[in-house]
Amino acid sequence: MAVLGNRLSRIADIAGGSTVCDVGCDHGYLAIELIKRKRAGHVIASDLREGPLQRAKENIKRAGLESDIDIVLSDGLCHLKKESADCIVIAGMGGPLIENILKGNEEVAKNAVLVLSPQSHVPEFREFLWDNGYEIIGDEMVFDDEKYYFILTVRYCGSPISYNKRDSLIGKDPDLSEGSALKAFCDKKTRELDLIIPQIPDGKRLEKLREEFRIYSEG
Repeated sequence: MAVLGNRLSRIADIAGGSTVCDVGCDHGYLAIELIKRKRAGHVIASDLREGPLQRAKENIKRAGLESDIDIVLSDGLCHLKKESADCIVIAGMGGPLIENILKGNEEVAKNAVLVLSPQSHVPEFREFLWDNGYEIIGDEMVFDDEKYYFILTVRYCGSPISYNKRDSLIGKDPDLSEGSALKAFCDKKTRELDLIIPQIPDGKRLEKLREEFRIYSEG
């Protein structure tokens, strides 16, 4: 059985409940780990592709966990009913796609704890959550396979939440301690922007990049 990387291992630490749904389960490694760690009583592992589901089914059988994990061919959350899962994990997809998945079955999304790890458009995704009444109760970063990933723990609170540009870029309560993954990420972004900004002509894009440089450099 494959060893989980830092991102999925940390998600396995965070996610939990009587029934956890892993959307886009791929090979089923996270679902297996959740049962092995006793983080979940039952897991629904879903994917919209037959190939990964077949490999997940084989891995789950090899682990002897067929009675603990259901395999479901499904697009997003359409296979779930209200409160059929008390925790939903969506990782390894871009922010816009995760946004569309949540919009596609809001009744389910609003009645579960969400553990989300978007691979792109993270600032915009945070803003979508806050604008639509989702509270980010956990916001952390991990370094895995030479990449940085945010992991957001989210629940629906019903009211829009105010935010500023710094909140969108690095979260409302960022861990910028020396040695943290987020501090290393901010340093990396600062170096990248320091090279890009001199090449950008005056205008709104330059103003935007300068603001981002200030936020990343100051933390």
